[in-house]
Amino acid sequence: MIKLAYVVQDELVEQETQGSFVGHGWDNILTTTIGKPEHTGSVRGVGGLIGLRDYFGSPQRSNKSLSQEALRKMKQQMEEKMNQHMGIMEQRFMEQLQQQKQIQIALEEKLLSIQITLADVLLCLSMQGQTSNSVVFSL
Repeated sequence: MIKLAYVVQDELVEQETQGSFVGHGWDNILTTTIGKPEHTGSVRGVGGLIGLRDYFGSPQRSNKSLSQEALRKMKQQMEEKMNQHMGIMEQRFMEQLQQQKQIQIALEEKLLSIQITLADVLLCLSMQGQTSNSVVFSL
């Protein structure tokens, strides 16, 4: 019977690799080879009176999913990352502010240059007596 079980198991493995056998849940290669359905809540080979918890033990469950130390460490890491990103953002803001100041200074210089040129033109025109009363320039 053991040799027959190995032959059946080998055939099922071959069928599974070809895709003609697909195990579902408890209906897998082992239960098909043995020919008996799986009994939930019991361990095979140790008798019917021993359950899964008796054999493997109860799962360890803690009341707290994370320790206070782990939470403190995560909070510290998040604060460090946030401070790092804030520093980068502040640096970028200061760089953009400096660029805006430079643009403003350049525009003010250009405006002053235009005003000086305009004043020179008006002065030249007034010296030549060609100014008209209908044209008024404000500086």
